[in-house]
Amino acid sequence: MKTTYTHSQAHMNFWARVSLGCLIIIMLFAATAANAQKKDNGSVVGVWSVDYQRTYNKRSQTAMDFEQKLSQEKKNKDKRSYEQRLYTFASDGTFSISVPEGNNTSGTWTYLADNSGLMLTAGGGQQMALSLLYSNNNRLGFTIELGHKAQLMYPELHLKRTKK
Repeated sequence: MKTTYTHSQAHMNFWARVSLGCLIIIMLFAATAANAQKKDNGSVVGVWSVDYQRTYNKRSQTAMDFEQKLSQEKKNKDKRSYEQRLYTFASDGTFSISVPEGNNTSGTWTYLADNSGLMLTAGGGQQMALSLLYSNNNRLGFTIELGHKAQLMYPELHLKRTKK
């Protein structure tokens, strides 16, 4: 048996469906936005220090050859520079790299299109891609890729969380 609706009942039924559809879309949008924010807060957002020993162990042959020529004082200065370096990734998409004795850098960061890492863009427009090797709440590992084919002294960067 088919239910017969008056014009006003059919009109109310139509708007109830439209309202329900809008509510579902809003809930899906809110859930997606919450997941994106959760992803940022659970992954890179925070303050990170360099895991010097792990980064040092992955240095390039060029770095090893260069290091042979340095005085112990210069080797110690290089080590301190990496050991005390802090990377800060803010939830607003900005970053800063604090280096002892100056040479601080800041700019913006975004996820790479395929979520395989980060693109850092410094204030002067220089870019550096960090391809993700591993990630958890307390550690990040990246390979570093510059826009040109430079031989990097430290082609991998290993970080440990100091605070969220």
